[in-house]
Amino acid sequence: MNWLVRSLPMDLTLSACIVFVASAVCVSQVPAILAKARLTEPLIGLGTARLDAVEAYALQGRLIPSSERTEAAADNARTQFVYERDGSSLLVSGGVDPRRSPFRLGLRPALDDAGIGWTVLWLCGQREPPAGWSAVSPPLVQGLAPEQLPSVCARRAAQRSPR
Repeated sequence: MNWLVRSLPMDLTLSACIVFVASAVCVSQVPAILAKARLTEPLIGLGTARLDAVEAYALQGRLIPSSERTEAAADNARTQFVYERDGSSLLVSGGVDPRRSPFRLGLRPALDDAGIGWTVLWLCGQREPPAGWSAVSPPLVQGLAPEQLPSVCARRAAQRSPR
């Protein structure tokens, strides 16, 4: 019992150090996590435009190129997003971090190389198409650090076809 009383301050000190180090590591990740959370809104906001393009592809056999620009203002001025269509790609620009310059992020369609079916894959940011698919435009990411990109937009090597 006497050894327990003597070792208790050492155990508490070690536990406090472990908690402090773990907290410091987590706090350093907060800005990137907040940026990813703020990017959720524009990715969802492009949903209607993606569905319109896929519908046109299914009905007409081509992705509709047009030049549309709409603004969606969020509750606070730091997160205002502008949605554009650039050829077949969809672009969103705005701010996720008040200390950084505005970003631009592209969603681009990828089509099956074999021309089978009417499936359209949407590639976000630096994401590469899977094997057997070709993106119709180059990737676009400006003003966002790699750690700020959601996993669906991060660079990933070409993988096997989803079929």
